[in-house]
Amino acid sequence: MAECAKGLHLYSGRCFKRCPDGTYASEITMERSSRRRNLTYFSEGTVMKRQDGGAPQQTALEALDMEPASNESAAKPPLTCLPCHYTCATCVGPQNNQCLSCLDDAQLFNLTDTEPKFYCYPNTVLSKIKDADWHYRLNVALVVVLFVVSSACLYFLLSCVTKRYCCGGYYKPNIVYNKLAVDDKLQSAVEVEEEIHKALKDYSESESDDDLNL
Repeated sequence: MAECAKGLHLYSGRCFKRCPDGTYASEITMERSSRRRNLTYFSEGTVMKRQDGGAPQQTALEALDMEPASNESAAKPPLTCLPCHYTCATCVGPQNNQCLSCLDDAQLFNLTDTEPKFYCYPNTVLSKIKDADWHYRLNVALVVVLFVVSSACLYFLLSCVTKRYCCGGYYKPNIVYNKLAVDDKLQSAVEVEEEIHKALKDYSESESDDDLNL
């Protein structure tokens, strides 16, 4: 395998100080399965765990996936240039959302607000994507406003109903009582007036009788 000098990147059999357009710098690493560092041992039906600095017993059966100590440290692999996604002109990774720049007929666009994910979309499609994104945001805003207005209306309606049937029921007997009290006062005044008229009438009749007797 061809190798480049330290700090240079290998691509298509040539060495580059900086990776060319359409590629990104990456280190080739040997894929290794994860190894357990706290292995379990079994000895005469008893389960034990190897502690830091402790040595396992001679009769213990060690798990078979332990990697030999000689392979723990491997030589650092050379730097290489790997191809970008076909939609990216320059990139920082192999995915289509890791573009740094696009081809002439496309533009960068980030669909999310939580994290930077820049995709390259054709110019003919980008306007439709922006319109769809704008309509989506508008619909979300309308839903929020509708929810707030509905909640306010429901609260106002419940307040009116509660005030009418609870508080209104409390004051209604007082209103009836006050009305009856006023009626009683009027009735008493009428009765007093009638008594006065009756007394005056009786007095007039008694004077008339006295005059006749004379």
